[in-house]
Amino acid sequence: MISVSTLTGYLYCARKVYMNNVLRIYGQKRKEAVSGTIMHAVIEHVNNNEKEIVEAIESPVLEDIEIHYRANYNKALSAILDKSNIELERLKHKKENAMAEVWPVLLEEAKLRARNVHEFMQKHNVIGKELWERLAPKYVSEVSVASFALGLRGRIDRVEKHSEDCLIPLEMKTGKAPKEGLWDNHRIQLAAYILLLKEKYPNVNEGYVEYLDIGERRQVVLNPFIENEVRELVSKVKVLVSSAVPPEKESNKAKCTKCELREQCEALN
Repeated sequence: MISVSTLTGYLYCARKVYMNNVLRIYGQKRKEAVSGTIMHAVIEHVNNNEKEIVEAIESPVLEDIEIHYRANYNKALSAILDKSNIELERLKHKKENAMAEVWPVLLEEAKLRARNVHEFMQKHNVIGKELWERLAPKYVSEVSVASFALGLRGRIDRVEKHSEDCLIPLEMKTGKAPKEGLWDNHRIQLAAYILLLKEKYPNVNEGYVEYLDIGERRQVVLNPFIENEVRELVSKVKVLVSSAVPPEKESNKAKCTKCELREQCEALN
């Protein structure tokens, strides 16, 4: 099966996809990629432990709930930075710099979670275990999805669960966001995840990309046109990874300047 990340990678540079998936040539992670991995790991950790976090809330005051969430995000970040120390040292990336890069996004996440819990508490007048049991939406991180029919597999950053049959896939993105809409690779990525989820949960028809640096959610709604785009891309990637000949070099040379595989790519025929 083709991974969704391979699908979106094809949109950016088919030659790099060929080098990764056929020739098994990989580059080293950049500092930005490691910081992104750390951020995702922290959010996943908080998601996985949110039951305990919510049940430990003692005050219905929004400021107190925010402080509670911030403390948990900070604790998780410190632990994951310690685990990432070898990788950070290899890249000569100071721990404090990595923390400074990801903390603003995590702070906004903490505020979002706190507001969600606070509003639910105010509406339903619940706390402790009952609060967690009734809380909606809940968040599930790193959700693996696959379809033999589509020939596609992937892992969704986060699924927002409003009920057993009402799920909304979310992808979290750092970096520059377009002035409006979504970058094409993000649009296709999310559409693929909607399709994969829809196979098990027929009511799934939409999802959101969260551009974390600007604090905005942008929607993708499934329709026949974008579904065909995804299916056609899967077919093209399957042809690519079955070929004995690498594709032509990327015509947009600006993409090549920061590529970690630039030298290996130049050496190919």
